[in-house]
Amino acid sequence: MMKKLIEIFRIFFISTEFWVLLILILFFIFYDKLFNDIGVLLISKKYVFETTSLFVIAYLGFSIKYSWKILKPRENNRILYEWEDYWRLKYRAVISIIIVFLSILLFFLVWFFKNSLLTKAVGFSYSISVLIPIVTNFCLLLAAFKINEILDFTE
Repeated sequence: MMKKLIEIFRIFFISTEFWVLLILILFFIFYDKLFNDIGVLLISKKYVFETTSLFVIAYLGFSIKYSWKILKPRENNRILYEWEDYWRLKYRAVISIIIVFLSILLFFLVWFFKNSLLTKAVGFSYSISVLIPIVTNFCLLLAAFKINEILDFTE
């Protein structure tokens, strides 16, 4: 059980998504004008949220599709299922879907409450809700490629 909790901690805090979030936080602290400008743009342009909402929702579909490709890349996945660390792969895939879902939730919260938030908070939250799913899905894509490469090698 402790091994699984450590793995969950590792997935959240030693991940590409965490480092992107950390970089965004540092930018927010030192270059808050950038996020203020993004927030002003988002609030002033009527259709930005409507347009990007389609992409944000598509991110969830992509993450589900590629999580499935990671967990079940072929018809016969016996080698993968018998691997002793398969549970780590499964945790990462599920947590990736959760991260993308939380990003979508943040996106819609910012969209609905954009007029009652500080403009820099709107810009910062929007940046998180768009960039984190892109990074997550890119990692899932690379993982799917790697798993197929490994399985090709073992067959």
